[in-house]
Amino acid sequence: MQILSVLLATAMNSTFPPIPFPADDRREQ
Repeated sequence: MQILSVLLATAMNSTFPPIPFPADDRREQ
């Protein structure tokens, strides 16, 4: 989905707090 990519890019470019991505990765594994 392109929308997800756009949202991710926006969140990364924006000055948002560090999102717990490692936790999500662990869940996927």
